[in-house]
Amino acid sequence: MDLANQIEQLLAEEIAADLVSQMPLPEPSAPPPAAKRRGKIVVGKDGKADFVPDLDPSGVLHEMGLYWLQGSPSYFLKRNEAGRQRFVEMGVRDVVRKLKLRGFRSKKDENDISQIDRILNEITESRTVDVVASIGGTPAGVYDLPGGRVLVRESPRLIEPIPGDFPTIEEFLTQTLGEGSVRFSCWLKIAYEALRAGQRRPGQALILIGPPDCGKSRIQHQIITAILAGRAADPKSFFFGRTDFNAELVGAEHLLIEEVPSSSKHEERLFFGERIKEIVANDTARLHKKNRDAVTVSPFWRLSISLNDNREKLRCLPPLSDDLAEKIIMLTVRPAPEFWERFADEPDPRSAFREAIAAEMPAYAHYLLSLAIPPELLARRYGVASFIPEELGDDIFEGEPEHHLLLLINKGLKTSDEPWEGDAEDLKQTLCADDSPVKSSARKLIGSLANLGTLGIWLKHLSVRYPSRIKQARRKATERPWIIHRAPPAKD
Repeated sequence: MDLANQIEQLLAEEIAADLVSQMPLPEPSAPPPAAKRRGKIVVGKDGKADFVPDLDPSGVLHEMGLYWLQGSPSYFLKRNEAGRQRFVEMGVRDVVRKLKLRGFRSKKDENDISQIDRILNEITESRTVDVVASIGGTPAGVYDLPGGRVLVRESPRLIEPIPGDFPTIEEFLTQTLGEGSVRFSCWLKIAYEALRAGQRRPGQALILIGPPDCGKSRIQHQIITAILAGRAADPKSFFFGRTDFNAELVGAEHLLIEEVPSSSKHEERLFFGERIKEIVANDTARLHKKNRDAVTVSPFWRLSISLNDNREKLRCLPPLSDDLAEKIIMLTVRPAPEFWERFADEPDPRSAFREAIAAEMPAYAHYLLSLAIPPELLARRYGVASFIPEELGDDIFEGEPEHHLLLLINKGLKTSDEPWEGDAEDLKQTLCADDSPVKSSARKLIGSLANLGTLGIWLKHLSVRYPSRIKQARRKATERPWIIHRAPPAKD
C-alpha cells in the first residue's frame, strides 16, 4: 500500500471513530461507546505512515481504569463483565502490551522518555492505592477511607429474585427448623434487603444447634451463603486470637463457623463473646493484610454458628450475658429423614440436593423480599427479635460460674424465713467460713478472687435471672448490699 492510501485509510478510521463517539449513550449494562481518538499521522524513516495518539496520561488511565498497588509490582485493570465491575491483577509487561495495542509508543523522544514511560509514571503519581481487597457488601471501585486508599476488587454477586415456587427449600427448612423456619427467613430477609440496598444494617448472630448430620451446615452453605452474595469465610482463627490478619473475613458477607473449638476456659469463652459482639454491633472493622498498614472499612457481615447439641459443645459458647443474648438468634435443628428420602435414589444425593436448592434460590429470594415479618417477631434494632430457647439457655447457664455460685448459696446459707443481707465480701466470708457446709467448693470458686467486683457481677447476673430471689439493696456509702432469699430457686 502506498503512502497516500495509508493516510487515507487512517483518516477513514478516525472519521468512523468520531461518528461512534457521537452515538447516544447506552444503558449502564451495555459496553461503553468507543472514544474519539486524537492525535496525528507520522511518517517514519521507512516511509510507513502511523497514527500516533495525543498523549494525555491521566485521560488514558481514567479510560482504562488502571491503578497501581503502591510498593508492589502489581497493577489492577478495570473490567466490566455482564454489567458487573471487577479489577484484574497484572504485571508491568501486561500493562505495556495493552498500551502498545492502544497505539502508544515505547520509542523515546528527544527527552529520552517514551509515551508509555510517561503513562507509567503518571500511575505512580495519581493512580496509587494502599490496599487491594474485596469488602463485603461494597461494589468494586476505589475508595478513600480512614487510614488509606482502598481498591475493592470484586462486587457482590447477588441472586436476582424471580417469582416462583421453592418446594424443596420450603420443605427442607420446615422439617429441619420447625416453627423456627419463619424466624430464620425473617432474619435472612433483613440481611438480603440491606445487602441489595447497599446498607450496613446490623443483624444478630445466628446459632444453629442440633445432632450430627441433621442439616445445620447445609443451611449455612446452601441457603445463607447463597443469599448473601455467595461469599463465606471461616473466622475461627480471628475469633480465638490466633491471628489479626482478617482480609479474608472482610471480603465475605457471610462469616461461617462449623463447630466451635472445644474450650471450657472462662476467659477464652468471654473473648469469643466479645468477638461476636464486635461482628454484630460495630459499624466498622480494621482491614489488616500482611505487610500493609491497617485500614478502617465498613464490611457487610452476617455471622452463623453451628454446633452439636451435647452439653460439652454447648458450654463452649460464650456466657449468655444480657448484652450478648440480645445479639443472638438461637434455633434448634432436628433430623429430617423423610426429606432426605427424595434424594435416596440419586447417584450422588448431596449433589442432587445442592442442585435442587440452587435452582429454587431465585424464587426463595423473591419470597424473602415479599415476606411480611409477623408482629410478634418485629424488633426495632435488628428488624427481627432476638431469641434463645429456654431449655438451651438453661443448659448453657449450668456451665457458668454464676450457676455454681447459686448452688453454693442454696446449700451454704442456713435456712431461715428472713433473707440474708450483706455485700459481696460478707457473702464470700459466709460461704468460705470454717463452719460452712460448702467451704471447700466456695474457697475454690470465690476464695481466691482478687477482685470482689467479679463476685458482684455474678450476683448481678443472678439477680436478672432470678429477680424474686436475689436483689440489690439500696446502696450505702461504702457498701453495695444484696438481699438473698434462702428458699430454693424457682425459675421466674
